[in-house]
Amino acid sequence: MRRLIPVGVRQALNRLRGPHPVPLPPAVTTAETADDKPRFDGEHSRQWWETRDDAGQNSAEGYWKQKEHPFRLKIGETISQLDGRALLEVGCHAGPNFWSIHRSKQWDRLAGTELSRPVLSFAAATLPEALGRPIELVYAAADALPFEPDEFDVVLASGVLLCIGPDTIHSSLAELLRVTRKWLVLVEPYSDDPADASWAGKADYYPNTTYWIRNYTDLLPGIANVRRSHFVKAETGQALGHMDSILIFEKLSVPPPTREEDNS
Repeated sequence: MRRLIPVGVRQALNRLRGPHPVPLPPAVTTAETADDKPRFDGEHSRQWWETRDDAGQNSAEGYWKQKEHPFRLKIGETISQLDGRALLEVGCHAGPNFWSIHRSKQWDRLAGTELSRPVLSFAAATLPEALGRPIELVYAAADALPFEPDEFDVVLASGVLLCIGPDTIHSSLAELLRVTRKWLVLVEPYSDDPADASWAGKADYYPNTTYWIRNYTDLLPGIANVRRSHFVKAETGQALGHMDSILIFEKLSVPPPTREEDNS
């Protein structure tokens, strides 16, 4: 198990420094689509997000400035209604969701993971002062979380799963469900088409990467014993990029009732 990095101290920043992954050139895995947007595989998408800030561009500042966006505030307000005192955000980026989540409710424990080391360094230098409290940050991928089973009451993925390709989405979802005790919150583009309840889902091609849009309501029960608890849609004009809905799943300790039992 990797050691968590308590931020706000010099040692934490030192641990975050070190050799950065070398950016790899894009590798188009299929012919270009009809709209001239290339399709990339999941490994390329991961490399692109992991290394895009290594050349010096700072996407973290732009993400951090979004912290007061109406949909960010909606995320915090929605999560604050869930019972629990320990929360993990997988793929937290610069931490704008933490600002909203902390604003809406006091937590005993906040933790986040991120793949980009420059972004993680920004979060380590920014979040403790902005929140007025310590926060745990760790460099980790969604499919290999360094936490114990049921370690958190709430696990959040926001604009993360859309970037994970068919090759690792099953293991990533399984990890998210493994480390949550009760709630899984997905702020991801969502499809209610049963045909999209697969690891591939519906591909949305972009110049630098590919996004995958999936039917998580039908997909997740095949991984763990869960039921969909809440569905919150962004108000008109308040979506944040691809993120336009909040799906909340409850992890159950016993099988959910059948349709007949539910109606009895």
